[in-house]
Amino acid sequence: MRAAYSKLAQQYETQCLPVNGRKDTVTERRATSFLAVDDRLEFTPTQARISDVNFWCIEWIYTLDLDRELFGVDNSIYFQLSKVPHDDSWIKYLGEDKHGRRVFTKRTPKEIIGTVEWKPQVIIQSKIRFKELDVKTVCLESLTPPSSDVPTHREAFLLSVFTAMNTAFKGFLDEHIIQWKADDFCFREVAFALLSLAAGEVTFVNPSSLNRNYKSEGYYLIPDRGPQNEQGLLPRFLYECHAPGVHPGAAPNNTAYWLGNVLVYLTARLDLIEIEETAIAQAVDTGLGQGSSSFYAMVFSVVDVILVHVETNDGSIEIRRSPMLNLFYFDDKNSGFVDGFRSRVAYSPQGVEAGSSKITATSFTAMIRFFEAALDSSITGARSKIFPNEVLGLIMESSDLPTYKALERVSPYCKMIGNHKFRLNDDYALIENPFPNRFILEELDSGMRTVLDMDAGSVDSDSGESSYLELNSGEINNGVRLNLVVGHSVRKAIISHVSLYLPKATPRHPTLYRKGGNADAVSVAFHYMGRLPSHCAEELASMILNMPSDIYPGGIENAWGSYISHLICGAAEPDCLYFPLQIMGAQWLGLLPPGYRQLRMNHLYCNGLHMFLRHPKNECPEEWEKTITHAISYLSHIEQTGDSFRHFVRGRPVIIAFGTKIKFYYYVHWCEGAPLSTTGSAYSVEIAARCVESEPRRRLVQLIPGEGPVDIKEPESREEFENWIKIFRDPSLTEWDPFTESQQPFGEEREY
Repeated sequence: MRAAYSKLAQQYETQCLPVNGRKDTVTERRATSFLAVDDRLEFTPTQARISDVNFWCIEWIYTLDLDRELFGVDNSIYFQLSKVPHDDSWIKYLGEDKHGRRVFTKRTPKEIIGTVEWKPQVIIQSKIRFKELDVKTVCLESLTPPSSDVPTHREAFLLSVFTAMNTAFKGFLDEHIIQWKADDFCFREVAFALLSLAAGEVTFVNPSSLNRNYKSEGYYLIPDRGPQNEQGLLPRFLYECHAPGVHPGAAPNNTAYWLGNVLVYLTARLDLIEIEETAIAQAVDTGLGQGSSSFYAMVFSVVDVILVHVETNDGSIEIRRSPMLNLFYFDDKNSGFVDGFRSRVAYSPQGVEAGSSKITATSFTAMIRFFEAALDSSITGARSKIFPNEVLGLIMESSDLPTYKALERVSPYCKMIGNHKFRLNDDYALIENPFPNRFILEELDSGMRTVLDMDAGSVDSDSGESSYLELNSGEINNGVRLNLVVGHSVRKAIISHVSLYLPKATPRHPTLYRKGGNADAVSVAFHYMGRLPSHCAEELASMILNMPSDIYPGGIENAWGSYISHLICGAAEPDCLYFPLQIMGAQWLGLLPPGYRQLRMNHLYCNGLHMFLRHPKNECPEEWEKTITHAISYLSHIEQTGDSFRHFVRGRPVIIAFGTKIKFYYYVHWCEGAPLSTTGSAYSVEIAARCVESEPRRRLVQLIPGEGPVDIKEPESREEFENWIKIFRDPSLTEWDPFTESQQPFGEEREY
């Protein structure tokens, strides 16, 4: 199993994640889709997922973690994989607490319990170093004084977007934050998104102006970018699609980096005091080690943050730090997990409840002001020696967004312009916040202003995901929807879980409409019941002979289901509008080995025909043997534990196929003695001789002779195969008896 899934993971990483922006043909789309890895997947694989699906119909969620050797139930409790109790006895250890959360029962043996919690190791040298540095904890206001140069509308807007992100991310972090290390992909991406927002290093894009044909694959394409019609890549947040040769994600790959003149030091588990102290020491030494004598630093764990200011005077180092601030708060009341992350409260103004929205708002506002203070410190007294301020202002007005953002860091004057006209993109700028929850945007090309009121709890109809921030001004029309984008250059990510909706605005770019599915895939399990009109049935039956080489296993399953249903329904009377036929896919599709598909019928139909299907690209002697072994294991199991008819039936026909190449068998059920009637054709004699064998493999008898498979694309082979189906397809309540080679009443007690 490990080897098989490791191979699939490697295929996904090398074949699906790199995106070149030129996948225009159906063949290219199919080959690079995540469905090419396994078309049973409902979503693009991600390390963690912010849920955008209603799971109300799912009763249980099981996770098999081969990396950590764990078996999880409802993402809440975990068994050690090697110690999961056999059969179904593990179920007795599942319980719920008074809040309805999944827990282990009190009688669960401790030795079988696993955990996903990451427990960091304390670095003793850093702990000693923290004491040597003599770090002083100061009041928050002394590190983040409000600046008269920072207009309130910029700060209020960034805070509003954070409030939306807090709502969107909280459940996601509740489930995952306790598992992550600081260098994990998801940790770095979420941290970078929050930090970029606090620094004002974000933009917004209208997703309808993007090529959305690959959204389900985890990315958008930006039209008209690059040579040879190559489109620019814009991955979705937390998806790992990337340009060839470029690292996935938008965040820096390191856990320490500079952002907006602030040294960011990422660490997990700031809820542990020892980790808090060692992380501060490591952050200070990182800045000093890079040659900075005075600098601003943030120790950041996604859910908590500590602000640090380092100054060096006459060889002595003065370090001031804030209390630990909670950005996301979890306790036993609001967490959905008994063993989930629990916040430690280090900062709570008098009269304000811990974990309240006011606390988190104060924490994020402090981050905004801290970034502003760091930038002010670096540009104090700076001015252009070439252009006067008025000319710089005109240059900024006519610049594109990257140039505009770069000029903000040139001088205090440019920074003031950038703050007062905070650009969301090349089309819109935020210019005023006259009242709480009301903003004024300006269209940059026309100068028109729009009053927008803020409303929470909307649904983004374009993406189907929750978008927890909506700006509207009354009656909703087509308008413009803007999604948050973080990152720079070729490493960006679009966060569609938070969007700004501008109902009165006119789209500034043409809307690109979808051109159909991501890979024209059919991946659902086949399920057919009833009878089709003859012209439809014949058309569907032809699918089996015209399957493209790049078809997915699900398409092969559908082609075979259509073909068999056509053959069986042909036995009904021409004027019969309904023929009782049911063909089903595998009962548990997710438990089939990768690349396998199965079709099955109740014994009332076609003697309980079963089909085990594979893709022709996988055909080789070794894979034939594996598939036959899998089929025998399944057939033996249902012979012993299957439907209520198993005690009365003689056996069932079995098809094992790689595309159109098949081996056709009859699996005979075991009986105590050889049947009385042993005369007849060679296969009848062989079946009679094999029925007493205890080994299931010995009771799988080939009906179409030959060492190798036959191809039903060849007319003679197809005719022979279809003649066999006609034998088994009798619509009345009869069963084909392989010993007498005749139809016998179904369920009649055997005479042998």
